[in-house]
Amino acid sequence: MIDFVAEWCGFSGEARAQVEARMADAAALLRAEWASYWAERELSAQGLRRFYETSHAVTYDLLGRALLAQEQDWPQACDEWLARYGCQSVLDYGCGVGAFGFHLQTTSRYQVTLCDLPGRHRRVVERLAARMPQVRVCEPEALAVREAYDAIVCLEVMEHVFDPAHVTTELLRRLRPGGVFFASWSFPEGTQDNPLHLRGGWTNEGYQQFLEGQFGLEWVNRGSCWARVLRLARQSAGDLGRRPSGGKP
Repeated sequence: MIDFVAEWCGFSGEARAQVEARMADAAALLRAEWASYWAERELSAQGLRRFYETSHAVTYDLLGRALLAQEQDWPQACDEWLARYGCQSVLDYGCGVGAFGFHLQTTSRYQVTLCDLPGRHRRVVERLAARMPQVRVCEPEALAVREAYDAIVCLEVMEHVFDPAHVTTELLRRLRPGGVFFASWSFPEGTQDNPLHLRGGWTNEGYQQFLEGQFGLEWVNRGSCWARVLRLARQSAGDLGRRPSGGKP
């Protein structure tokens, strides 16, 4: 099992006890960074990207989430779905420090692309990927339209992006016909503790309806393995090149 904290310490030079203390306090650190960064800025896609690129607290938050993922069984459950549909190429979009993508690589069955913004947390991903020839690391802008994947994994990402409709459309343009889309989302409803979860007019039910209505996706599993599993039923990407009408639900 990968020791993500040790990988980060190897890059940053921080003591493990110091990193673990910051992981434990990550929620408070995130709220403070967020409030300071946006104090004199209007929320924008460019500004959001810059926040992720420069944030320190995001790294500690993602390290904590990676450790939590290692204690749960959903990565193995998703692996079983990938094997069931004969998937070989997998895109992990919004990969964080790569906990899920690197879990897949331990089976040696997949060509894995880990995609995320070039923040400080990406240093962990790059260090590990350098030792794994079947893993590629890239930024969202580097995903070529001509690339197609057997499976796209997008776990707890859409509530963090400025325009979920656009990002979802661009992702599904890169999913092969018959390919599998693993997704989970947590759009904030009511009070919530994570400032990085953007409201933007979306709800969990509304995003689900958006997926069902726009892309020719068929439900395979609605959540017994934590993530929802959908399959692209259409024979060609077709209309996925166009921005969906209606925007937000």
